[in-house]
Amino acid sequence: MPTDTARRLHRTAQATTGFRGPAVREWVLTPDPAAEQLEARIRECALARDLYDTSNNTAPLQAPCTPLAAEILANGPRALVSAVAMYWTAVIAFDDQVVEAHRSPKPYRDTIPALLRDGRLPPEPDRFHHAFRDIRDAVLAAHEDAALPEFADQVEYALAGAVREWEWHRSGRIPTVAEYMAHALGTPHILPVVPFQRLADKQLLPLAAPLPSDLAHLARIVTRIARLKNDVLNVAKDGRDGTLNFCDVLVAEHRIPTDAHSISRSIDACYAWYLTVARYGHNQKTAQLADSAP
Repeated sequence: MPTDTARRLHRTAQATTGFRGPAVREWVLTPDPAAEQLEARIRECALARDLYDTSNNTAPLQAPCTPLAAEILANGPRALVSAVAMYWTAVIAFDDQVVEAHRSPKPYRDTIPALLRDGRLPPEPDRFHHAFRDIRDAVLAAHEDAALPEFADQVEYALAGAVREWEWHRSGRIPTVAEYMAHALGTPHILPVVPFQRLADKQLLPLAAPLPSDLAHLARIVTRIARLKNDVLNVAKDGRDGTLNFCDVLVAEHRIPTDAHSISRSIDACYAWYLTVARYGHNQKTAQLADSAP
């Protein structure tokens, strides 16, 4: 990894946050004025495209898409950072207003990938079609159109996963753990952005070169971890919204007691363990558990 990239990635600061109890320490990105200015413009575009209903859905407007895009694309042009931030912004809105609202994603499964490939809007486009054409235009403005085919393929895969989740909800069937873990690969936030990372950092493998099997396996693991972590952190919200969550899958397959208090305590314990491992390392935590064992 280039030195300047490593320096940017580690430009972090501590912040105190809470999760159902005592405050904890986490690492967050420090403010980037240039990224924040770009974020403001992207939010204006999202509002202009009517992506958000600000009367009851303001959470997506608070998501720091651009600062994160600026970090992972530290060596890339600003136009490419803008394209990735626009993509994440649109995906958050799509997830809130289509997937979690239990609307059928089928009308988008074919039309959005085709639009990314050729730029043509479908006969009756809506705000999401226009948003994804804006993303395509931003990629072209960054002169990174070589990423569009793989990007479109990954978005198509993610949309197929959204359709699968909608079908599970419509039928009332809870998938098995194995099914859900395979489904987790379709999270739209990670793999679709990988081709842009490969273009932005010239020291990574060229886009035309296939990922070695070990790296492809690692990408799948990271994607699954991200999905599961999101599920744990959003279990209360998903319960209110009726959205499928990995905790539901575990309860159904392993017949875990379903009273809310027991589940809440288990999630809190897992979250505390996760933070401890992240902060102190696996070996120290293992030693602590061994010392406390009867």
